[in-house]
Amino acid sequence: MTDVEIFLEEPRDAEAISVLYDRAFGPGRFTRTAYRIREGSKFQTELSLAARSKSNGSITGTLRFSAILVGGKPGALLLGPLAVDPTSVGEGTGRALVKEGLSRVCSKGYRLVVLVGDLDYYKPLGFVQTHPWQLLFPGPVDPMRVLAYECQEGVLENYSGLVIAI
Repeated sequence: MTDVEIFLEEPRDAEAISVLYDRAFGPGRFTRTAYRIREGSKFQTELSLAARSKSNGSITGTLRFSAILVGGKPGALLLGPLAVDPTSVGEGTGRALVKEGLSRVCSKGYRLVVLVGDLDYYKPLGFVQTHPWQLLFPGPVDPMRVLAYECQEGVLENYSGLVIAI
């Protein structure tokens, strides 16, 4: 992880990030429910992060957040996409991006971060599994993969319902 610097994404990074998404996810990403939700919103540019290799300057990871309403309630973000170059997987880039991203999110006053993902990966970063059907997505999602991070302890119990982009 010492070879990577994390920084706020800049417009000049857009093409490299697009290539990174293709490498990390392939064309199947466009059919995922979380991707479909993000289609209806703009990324929070003040929270969009990237990781760059100090040795060669290439973009090795990226993390974005989208504003959402949960059951009509504001104050939440959808984490993602989180992408790491396949040649850098396992080096800690993704976890470093998430840690930095969560720190920034909570310092900006957001209360909750939601994602659909692997509990084994995200639990060490502070995410918990939501109660099945507590957070509903407008498309097929395994309710056991719906995870949340509380910027304020206990806030998750105040959120339930349909997740939509704003």
